[in-house]
Amino acid sequence: MDKMVLIFGIVLFIVGCIPIAAYLIFRFSPKSTARTSAILRRTKHNKNYILTDIRNRSKFVKHYTTCTYIYVANKKAYKVKDALIGTPKQAVYSLPIVYLKRFPRFYYINDKNGLGKGKFIIYSLLPLAIAVLSIILGISILLKF
Repeated sequence: MDKMVLIFGIVLFIVGCIPIAAYLIFRFSPKSTARTSAILRRTKHNKNYILTDIRNRSKFVKHYTTCTYIYVANKKAYKVKDALIGTPKQAVYSLPIVYLKRFPRFYYINDKNGLGKGKFIIYSLLPLAIAVLSIILGISILLKF
């Protein structure tokens, strides 16, 4: 049991480092990335929709649309989901996408501010936090503190 907690922490640490590695590649190795356009394929419209955030606060919106885009990389199609507060007619027909050449599933929507890459840092926070706590717990159990 004590070694399992430590092994779990190490595996989760490795899983948490994958998004950080993708972020670093996007940031510092532009030769490993490619750009393409994702084309709008489907929209799903909801009227009188209630959005809730992390703090469980609700916000009423008149129109909420979920959009599905498709981009092609290495002769294979990949889906991108995006949402907007508005009607389907307000959805953008084409999105600029930046993806890793070797792993096209790792992508971000290329916006003017360059904030799309930041989602990889956010994806890694929870696994890394749990991994560090598991490793500390595993080591303390092994050392019997």
